[in-house]
Amino acid sequence: MVAQGLLLIGLGIFLVVRGFGPDASSRGRAEIGGVLAALAGVGLITLARAVVARRQWARSPTFVCEFLVLPVAFGLLQGHRWGYGLPLAGSALAAMVLLVVAGVRGAPPAPGDQI
Repeated sequence: MVAQGLLLIGLGIFLVVRGFGPDASSRGRAEIGGVLAALAGVGLITLARAVVARRQWARSPTFVCEFLVLPVAFGLLQGHRWGYGLPLAGSALAAMVLLVVAGVRGAPPAPGDQI
């Protein structure tokens, strides 16, 4: 998830910079899209950090975010963009499986927790 967040931040920066270029058809739309992509990246990184810190509240929004990635990945696969769709679908499915397995098995106690 951290990689997805970093990629979204990079995409946001790219869109903002590209929005200032002469070939931008709608400068405002490019800028807003870039800012929203960067904010989504920051949100994903925040969720990833919370999952690593074993915060129970972070599992549901993380699962929903990964679930929302699947239609995008399947759309890329239907458009024959295998190089983008397969890694995206694979990372989303892997994250979802790991979240479910961690929830079923119960997260191990964090350092400093009383047993």
